Amino acid sequence: MNKMLQSNCRVLALPKIVFAVLALLLLRPTCAAGAEDFMKKAQTAIGAKTFPSGLVYRSLQDGTGPHPNLKSIVVLDYSATSPKLGTFDDSNRIGRPLSITLGRATKCWQLGLALMQPGGHAILTCPAELAYGAAGTAKIPPNEPIQFEVHLLQILGSHD
Repeated sequence: MNKMLQSNCRVLALPKIVFAVLALLLLRPTCAAGAEDFMKKAQTAIGAKTFPSGLVYRSLQDGTGPHPNLKSIVVLDYSATSPKLGTFDDSNRIGRPLSITLGRATKCWQLGLALMQPGGHAILTCPAELAYGAAGTAKIPPNEPIQFEVHLLQILGSHD
């Protein structure tokens, strides 16, 4: 009888141990660490410049001509990557460049594309607050930093 009681106690104790281990694994700050590592890697890349806003800008090829402003309609090819999703968006998948009024884009694009000129190719790494923030989107988790590789093809003018 005593052995049976000990056996039952072990069975009852096991779920507590399993629960404790699972709780530790689930509650550890891996998401924050992943985001921090993602941003740190971008900040330490050769040629990267970190701005006070948190934007990390790395020019791969300079363009020529004017810089876009918030009223400019920009035409660009891009791909988007995040720590949790990997590459999750790419204008090449839809088969054509994206045209957007810069003032309607994320704060990251507003700041980063304003540094570029047509023909330029850059990597914009954005902390979550410059990308999709605490809300995220249907596709992008909350508080997710995003890295965009962008080719600014042209500026079509202004949209009033």
